[in-house]
Amino acid sequence: MASVAATLVESEESGSFVLAAAGQWLVTTAAELDRRLRAISMPRDRRVTFDLGGIERLDTAGAWLLLRTEHELTAHGNVVEFLNLRANLAPIFDQVRAGGMVIAAPIRGRRTTRSQGFSRKSAEFRSA
Repeated sequence: MASVAATLVESEESGSFVLAAAGQWLVTTAAELDRRLRAISMPRDRRVTFDLGGIERLDTAGAWLLLRTEHELTAHGNVVEFLNLRANLAPIFDQVRAGGMVIAAPIRGRRTTRSQGFSRKSAEFRSA
């Protein structure tokens, strides 16, 4: 199956406003997805369903956009549900919802004490 950059399709089903997300919801597609989400005429006092079954890849930026939209929709009296999120994507989605940070593993061979040396030199400069 060919990978889709990112899509968002609106529809009405069984009295629910449905947003079907697909493709790669990543930092590289976030600006365009943000424009699309903001362009949607969001309902008030309705059920809104996000069908996430088509999302192939998700990072913190994509998860944040979905959760920000959920927050905005609930602030307008909507009941929001997320359906069909792939099991392998759920941890990052849950981590962003909890407000946690994803900490990258250190890169081998890279010095992590570089800023300490800068601080020490700065302190020496100030005391001179």
